Amino acid sequence: MTGRWCGDVLVYAFAPADALASGRVTTPQAGRLAPDTPYLTAHSERVSLIRVLAAHRSVCCADVVSGNTPMDEKISTWTRATPIGDDPTVSALLEPWSVRARNLPEHSTNAIHTDEGARAAGFAGALVGGVTTYAYLTHPIVVAWGLDWVGGGAAEVRFEHPVFDGDEIVCTPVADDGAVVVSSIVGGESKATLRATADAGPPRAARPGTSLPSRDIVLADRYGADYGVRIGDDLDVYTTERVVHPAVWPALANAVFAADLVRGPWIHLRSSIRHHGLVAAGAVATVHATVIDRFQRRSGERAIVDLVIEVDGSLVATLEHEAIIALP
Repeated sequence: MTGRWCGDVLVYAFAPADALASGRVTTPQAGRLAPDTPYLTAHSERVSLIRVLAAHRSVCCADVVSGNTPMDEKISTWTRATPIGDDPTVSALLEPWSVRARNLPEHSTNAIHTDEGARAAGFAGALVGGVTTYAYLTHPIVVAWGLDWVGGGAAEVRFEHPVFDGDEIVCTPVADDGAVVVSSIVGGESKATLRATADAGPPRAARPGTSLPSRDIVLADRYGADYGVRIGDDLDVYTTERVVHPAVWPALANAVFAADLVRGPWIHLRSSIRHHGLVAAGAVATVHATVIDRFQRRSGERAIVDLVIEVDGSLVATLEHEAIIALP
């Protein structure tokens, strides 16, 4: 098993046990390991003496001891992990995570995210934005799969029941036939479900519909790396690595709906999202949108929109986004 520094974590790539020398990770007397310098360890095929932070297929991110403290003194308090090979579910690394839901100030432009507007629509109080709930649901996925999923995975999210501002959410992941399903549980009831897969595959084929105006949006501030931090997520990989948070893609879709489609308070229902590359915070995204369908239900008028998001001419995300654009 070899490793190199990437930011403030050590990235390990697994190799067959018989290709490795026995022993422990070599650590410097003080400070950091030298950038891009390989270090070697092996404990049969079992990875030990590291605390896994994130993993996907053959790569994991882990904390290591720096300084000259013998690593075997730490093993009792560290998590053991096995090489995960081709298993994309990394089920041993899937753990529930809880957070208190909150709305952001900019969400008040949709009255459904205010107490007054939500009560006028028949709800008990302000609904938390679907994009925020989605951001919470991605936390266990990124802990298990790391930025590989952010740059090349896919997600299907459905919002089943409202999450209210101040609700305590428990994001509960379960491995499911090569995917991971994460449910947002409030008071024992599932409010939304995310099904994530490690490989997004090719972009969805273009479908006929009505084109909306394309727009350029700077991926900073509300659309940047710190979306998760602002809503109370303690996972700092986005701000550390300065990459755009995955919740930004449906947030951009919401921006299109708000500008071109909605009439009054509106509700995000579901999204299908495919990631096609990591994007640096501060880049400029070009968002193309096509209305695929508009139809009426008892709950109000709905719209389904396909979105293609590019940065510098390269595809970075594709989405199918559905919302109630006008309540009854």
